[in-house]
Amino acid sequence: MPSIPNNYSSPSIFPTVRGFVQIRQNWADDWQYVQYLQPIRCEEMAAPNVGTAQLKYDFGSIKRENASSFVTYLPEELRDYYVRILVQNGSNELVPIFVGVIVDDETEYLTNSSLSGTQTVTAYDLKYLLERERLDKAYVTQDDEVYTLDWCPEFNRRVGRHQSRIQGNASEEPTLEETEPGDVKTFGGPGFFNTYTGWTAADVIWYVLEYFTPDELTFRLADIKNSQDEFVLSKKIEVWNFAGATPLDVLNRLIDRKQGLGWKLRINSDDEIEIQVFSILDIPFNLGGIEIPANEYQTDLALADSFPATHLLDNLNFNVTNSNKYDEILVRGERIQVMATFSVEDDMTAGWGDDDEADYKTGSQGDNPTTNDEMRSASKYEDIFSKFVLPDDWNGTIGENAENILPNPGDDGSVSFDSTNEDGEEVTLHWWRHNKIFMRNLFVGEDGNDEGELLPLLAFVADTEDGALHEATDKTYRADKMSKSNEYLKDISVEPLDTQLGVRFKVTPNHYIALGNWEYEPAENADPEVSYAYSTTVEPELDYNKFTVTAAFETDKRQQIKVGNSENPKRRLVIDVPDCHYWYASAAAIYKTDEDGNGVTVEDQVIRDDVNKLKAVAVAAAAWFSRERQAVQIPIKSLGIYLPVGCLVNGISGFNLRESVKTVVTARQLDFQNNQTLIRTAYDEIDFVGVI
Repeated sequence: MPSIPNNYSSPSIFPTVRGFVQIRQNWADDWQYVQYLQPIRCEEMAAPNVGTAQLKYDFGSIKRENASSFVTYLPEELRDYYVRILVQNGSNELVPIFVGVIVDDETEYLTNSSLSGTQTVTAYDLKYLLERERLDKAYVTQDDEVYTLDWCPEFNRRVGRHQSRIQGNASEEPTLEETEPGDVKTFGGPGFFNTYTGWTAADVIWYVLEYFTPDELTFRLADIKNSQDEFVLSKKIEVWNFAGATPLDVLNRLIDRKQGLGWKLRINSDDEIEIQVFSILDIPFNLGGIEIPANEYQTDLALADSFPATHLLDNLNFNVTNSNKYDEILVRGERIQVMATFSVEDDMTAGWGDDDEADYKTGSQGDNPTTNDEMRSASKYEDIFSKFVLPDDWNGTIGENAENILPNPGDDGSVSFDSTNEDGEEVTLHWWRHNKIFMRNLFVGEDGNDEGELLPLLAFVADTEDGALHEATDKTYRADKMSKSNEYLKDISVEPLDTQLGVRFKVTPNHYIALGNWEYEPAENADPEVSYAYSTTVEPELDYNKFTVTAAFETDKRQQIKVGNSENPKRRLVIDVPDCHYWYASAAAIYKTDEDGNGVTVEDQVIRDDVNKLKAVAVAAAAWFSRERQAVQIPIKSLGIYLPVGCLVNGISGFNLRESVKTVVTARQLDFQNNQTLIRTAYDEIDFVGVI
């Protein structure tokens, strides 16, 4: 039986011959044939499954088929030996189909006077060796020396707003020179989060294979394509916590069929054990700059329709389902975030009651200013002149020009802030006020973009009226930097409320910012030369109605792309893409002031737009879910090396049958006792979000 040609084009089914067994105690030893150690069954499997093999050995006083007399054979000690099963192909070449480690030994003794019986041993493929160690330590490079930690840090870490940026902690230069592309990195030394590079998935795999696999074996990562630049694992950078994981756990997580990739083991000509990565896709996908190539080994299986080959094929079992077909696919990002400047006077309302305000003003009902201020400092008056919220009936507009800041996303990834539809008709942009708070940070820094240190929620004050001590400058200042503008003014901090969409100004006393709301109406016969302000030790200097607040908040809408035109879709798939943001700054959003005391707004209103991620996922999902795929079992009444694990079967034809398959071979079982081969294909739903 010829193996599948290099181009994997249209293999046919023919008979093949018997299998042979070799063992060796150490990996560096030569393989030795073991007479009379017979293979019963072996199964090569793609990860995450571990392949197995069963073999038997008869012992006792036996006259073998090639002997002329009885010879006594003792049981063999085979546990922990490496074993290799080979099959002779149609060209009389011996091709290895299973390599593993003998783990279990079951011995059955015959009940007679002589020592005789049968040993049945079970071997696991070499993935079994990747479960022996755990990542309970780490290797760090400092001053060109590699030392160990007694714990395993995360590979990379997330920083910044919404933890949206990744900082690396890998050593900047590889510490071991390996065959390309395997330059092995370690964790970096002190200060590595600032000065070292990020771990890619390929970097992590090389590190784990170098430091956490048996010393006598060499595991290496084979390339998925000829060009390392196109190797998908070399572009994927995430934060991974593998503390306590085995190398097998790491490989299965980083090379995941749900993300378009599978893997198996292969022994190369240098006796190295290669992690051979293959694509489970019949067409290539590009997701956010990460390309998942199409499977390199695709084939159509041709079934012979004439004797003698026809008797070799048993009943085919196809498993097709509609679970992966959808009428409509909706790909969505995170909830849209908006940054805007809210006027206390025009856009917000007081967060305290009139009665509490009256009690606060009158104080202890006496003329002692100190006693009055002590009473005003009670926690029940915390909100007076300091707490401001958006009103319950807020309609999404701000400022004198009623600028709308609620998003109106389309189905093509576009986001509008016009309250009209495609036909120019006014639409109501609904707003649910519950579970909304202002964020503690804006999404711009000192330069008005999302790079560098992000600014906190900000308050600004228009200094247009004289206070008790200071003279107005008619300029606008940051409230938390007022003391730098005038020695008679205090800094005023601002913080978001924990349960409402509003803010609290922090200054002592609260009425320090109640200028214009601190005097009371005198009696008709009052002396016009006397001040009728409330008694206090600290007179107001600023007017809270002259305050503005620049804050960011999450809206109820998401940026989205819809695929499919069904008016009443029966099956609808929603894919939410994490860390896919749309950040919008209102045209009037102030983030700093200039030297003349004027507010400065951001230049680019769209601070962040990850629509290309959404488009990539939408295109890939539409392509994947538009094709029918089915798992199939192919039983063949002959031993053979048809369809290796990792190749993709596009279709099966013959006997007037033509079935589309589009799935990858994940298992190949050879039953030596019954002279049969069973091939299984399978697929997983692609997790497109996990890829990017």
